Amino acid sequence: MANQRVADDDLENIYVSFLTICFIKDTLITCGDDGYLYLWDKVRIVRRVYGHEGSIFALNCNAKLGLVVSGGIEGIVTLWRLLVEQKSNIKSLERLKIFNLRRNVEAAAAVASPEFNV
Repeated sequence: MANQRVADDDLENIYVSFLTICFIKDTLITCGDDGYLYLWDKVRIVRRVYGHEGSIFALNCNAKLGLVVSGGIEGIVTLWRLLVEQKSNIKSLERLKIFNLRRNVEAAAAVASPEFNV
């Protein structure tokens, strides 16, 4: 992916289709077709974190625990913790655990196979 390593400075110049959304601790988190999780402050993207190889189709948040879980097309489910620095209010995601749900099948083959589609 050519735009995968864009610096945080260039977050206003990216093109992505957002597929999932959740709110946690006054923070909007979106995920899209580029494999990144985006953290928003009001109407501006303030941080993006690489999460998956390819599109992220699942995202859920637990506000009480400050946890986020994301699921990508590649068959990986990732557990994250939202970190908010007290003084500066800088937000980031800490990757806690990765669950591999793949069955040694390429992502494209899994999408095409009826066995993997619910």
